[in-house]
Amino acid sequence: MNYKRRISASISALALFLTLVIPTSNQAFVESRSPRQRLSHLYDARVNQSNLVNRSELINSVDKSETLNSKRTIVTWCGGQSDHRWSNSANWVGGHVPGASDVARFPAQSKSDVDVDSIGMIAGLELEPGYRGTITLKHDLSVAGEVVIASGSFEQGSYSLSARHYSQSGGTFDGGSTKMTISGEATVSGGTLTTPRLMNAESLLIDSPGVVRMSANGKLELSGKGEPLKGSGLLDVTTHKPNSIEYTGQANVDLTAARPATQFHSNRHIARDDALRFHPRRCSGS
Repeated sequence: MNYKRRISASISALALFLTLVIPTSNQAFVESRSPRQRLSHLYDARVNQSNLVNRSELINSVDKSETLNSKRTIVTWCGGQSDHRWSNSANWVGGHVPGASDVARFPAQSKSDVDVDSIGMIAGLELEPGYRGTITLKHDLSVAGEVVIASGSFEQGSYSLSARHYSQSGGTFDGGSTKMTISGEATVSGGTLTTPRLMNAESLLIDSPGVVRMSANGKLELSGKGEPLKGSGLLDVTTHKPNSIEYTGQANVDLTAARPATQFHSNRHIARDDALRFHPRRCSGS
């Protein structure tokens, strides 16, 4: 009887031991893993958050890139097969005539002439090095950005041209009987620009071997501060006469002593009065 009691007591003690020890052991086991799991989750959260930030930045940059691209799409000329009309969508890669958000590009391998027969605004105009065609205005053209001429020819005719910036490194620009308005700086570092009847610019940079040739009865108006006429190139005011340069800003130099003006004088040994006719004029209200 005592033996049975001892066995029963032993079983009860064993049961109590198993009840107390096993859950405690399991709890210890779980708790021993739980901190690692929590740290792992925290670590993963940090990594994921970092990744999300990077991805967000990437997405934002892509969105910005797409936005910029959507704002400034380059449309390439491929025409000249059936006609030379700017307005013919078949003359442009993708069948899209350049609009206000587009840059019209004329590639190096092209020798096709272009008749700009549509009115409106474009974002930019680029004549690439090696382009051998002639672009002729048949309507007024407004360029919100930059006109870049590296090769080929541009004929203004009797229509106006306006742009924010003008950059010429080659080719020829033949001004017409109306005006050309550059709201910023005009740069001629190569080729020849023959001015239209009236050319307005904030400043004019002529670098060798670039040449700016004044047209007969032509007028160049500069309005920038500092040094509005500069560079190592030539300002030709003698081939076509008469012509004049008017300045309406606040220059800190004498335009008659600007190097583009004196270069032609020294090279051709001509009289100073023939080298440059300078008529300073103040802005209205100043």
